[in-house]
Amino acid sequence: MFVRAREIRSVFCVGVALAASVVAGPSAGVPPDRLHGLRVAAFESEAAAGVPGATYSTFRNVAIGDDGRVAFQADLDGVTERRAIFLADGRTHRLVALPGQLAPDGETFQDLYTPSMAPAGPVFIGITTGELIIDGNNVRKGGFFLDRDGVLDNVVAHGDPAPRTGGGALNHLQRAYWSAHGDLAFSAETVGAAAGLVQGIFRLSGGTMEAVVVAQDPAPDSGGAVYHTLEAMDFSDSGEIAFAADLAYGVAEQGIFLVEADGTQKALAFQADPAPGTGGGTLDNVYRADIVLAGRGRVVFRTYVDGGTMGEGLFLATEDGIQPLALIGDPVPGTGGGTFSDIRRLLGSNQSDLVVFRALVQGGTVSGGIFGVVGGRIIPIAFPGDPIPGTNGGVIGGFENLVDVNAAGDVVFVGIISYGVAGSTRGVLVAERFFPLPVPASGPIGLAVLCLVLAAAGCSRVGRR
Repeated sequence: MFVRAREIRSVFCVGVALAASVVAGPSAGVPPDRLHGLRVAAFESEAAAGVPGATYSTFRNVAIGDDGRVAFQADLDGVTERRAIFLADGRTHRLVALPGQLAPDGETFQDLYTPSMAPAGPVFIGITTGELIIDGNNVRKGGFFLDRDGVLDNVVAHGDPAPRTGGGALNHLQRAYWSAHGDLAFSAETVGAAAGLVQGIFRLSGGTMEAVVVAQDPAPDSGGAVYHTLEAMDFSDSGEIAFAADLAYGVAEQGIFLVEADGTQKALAFQADPAPGTGGGTLDNVYRADIVLAGRGRVVFRTYVDGGTMGEGLFLATEDGIQPLALIGDPVPGTGGGTFSDIRRLLGSNQSDLVVFRALVQGGTVSGGIFGVVGGRIIPIAFPGDPIPGTNGGVIGGFENLVDVNAAGDVVFVGIISYGVAGSTRGVLVAERFFPLPVPASGPIGLAVLCLVLAAAGCSRVGRR
């Protein structure tokens, strides 16, 4: 009872503190009308953790876990190793893997790529020394390596059997996608298959590997087409997988598809489908679309538009159809009357209420930024010129397309930190999301609603650090 009472008091205190912040205005690093405040995870040129004499050079990839920890890949200066994988917990860093280090498969790491975050810790693609010979094909050793509190485990390896490929073996693994339950989904090519080179999307759950989709499977509602090339994908905590594909031998040429947790496949969009809100345009190059899952049965994608009044847009696809989320010419809040001039990249989603994208802006006070869509509304997340706490006056000078989003809606990205005439550097930055406060009605009822929301906000942040 004592522990429970203490927890309740802690949540109440967080709620009171947040209420005070609402009255006093936004804190440092939280511009007005934003849901996010900035912090720094890593700086270019600072000492690289666990690698004596090395400093971080170029940041290559970033990922953020639901606990707020950040995995990042960085090139190194001052040593012969080209790049390494690190984990940042606040401003405390730890080396995860380095070329030349002994790998769990008994070889040594040669190269490291594409970190992501599993519930247990960071995971990355590692290429190790040595080769496998599979049906006369040379396959480089390596695979997915998971860091559990500093101990590496080779969870999927090149050469592992690839189900439903006629005896093929996994090769050329792509980025790992993890659910909160510890399931893994990924795309890969295979070698040694009866049909030759085969591409597939695979899922590892409870130690069992299954093929979700493989090339030459029939594509639903496509007029007899089969999957030819599998492109961008996403994986949700509910077990759904979304992906874009180039098709062959049917009426439809390209499409965006959803695989439900029970394996049911559904087509959500096809090449040349009407693009709503674009003045008569149609979807174009959808197999090259950026896609993310944004809730059960909801796939958000950014793609080009053929014809109409604009060349690209951000759309939501469900069984009920397609609707626009952000289009060229839409007004952009917080920019002094600016409008979107280019939807550059769809960057991620927290799989519920937040979709994150990068766009350029014209006719306003900023040239572009990172934005979110929350409940159909555009929310600015980060703009050039935003102050960055802890940088002695540094502001955001620009963005790179290296972004990830966790379930809480925190956004990690690589940005340029500008010091004006003093120069600039790059950093791994985190825009931490704060609970989106509604505007309550006045009077006692409104106050009660606000208190409940603030208490929930306190609960939502407990255990994040």
